[in-house]
Amino acid sequence: MQKATAYQGFAKARLIVILAFMSSLAPLSTDMYLPALGEVQRSFTTTPFYAQLSLAIFFIAFAFGQLIYGPLSDVYGRKKPLYIGIALFIVASFACISFDSVDSFIFWRFLQALGGCAGVVIARAIINDNFALKEAASAFALMMVVSSLAPMLAPVFGGFLLDFFSWKSIFATLFALGILLFVLIIFGIQEKESVQRVKPEFKVVLVNYFHILQDRRFRIYILSSSLVMATIFAYITGSSFIFREYFGL
Repeated sequence: MQKATAYQGFAKARLIVILAFMSSLAPLSTDMYLPALGEVQRSFTTTPFYAQLSLAIFFIAFAFGQLIYGPLSDVYGRKKPLYIGIALFIVASFACISFDSVDSFIFWRFLQALGGCAGVVIARAIINDNFALKEAASAFALMMVVSSLAPMLAPVFGGFLLDFFSWKSIFATLFALGILLFVLIIFGIQEKESVQRVKPEFKVVLVNYFHILQDRRFRIYILSSSLVMATIFAYITGSSFIFREYFGL
């Protein structure tokens, strides 16, 4: 009995670590990249606007993709949309260092975000599938603690790579992390057969989103959160150029 309980505890801890990794992949793709904005600008001989646009376009795709993967995971299960999303992330990460055009780079950054955001959405759904209500709250908290390390450490790690290699090494690292996560999903996450799937009704999804937006409390919360995040990322986008180009850090 004790061995079975210990094994279950280990399996749940392993699952949470994998889910935290899934949630961290997209933030890693932005925060590791921040110190390289100036290098990207010089590499493509472009303006700061286009270098920063490659970051802004990432967030646009990241926001849009989350509206898609939730309904897809309810229809086709958790792992199939995950496979598609992470595979798209892997291909896009490799493509980001394979083209010499800034326009192509921005396009692949869009697809990179569109693939990477699958893990953020579906990780939460998998917790709901595998944990009871009280356990789910603890699992969410633990997952957030683990995944919050990524945005804190990623800029330092990205800067370290830039000290020894070019900015392309950052995307090579993201490419390798994407492959690692793909393997972990294959062997570390089991599809719950007991989860009830819904019919693919696009109209119903749109109606549900419309009803949510009609809720005044939801609009207040989402607007407050959006303004806070907008302020943070306005600072993040501009600070890289200031610290590296003006202060020489």
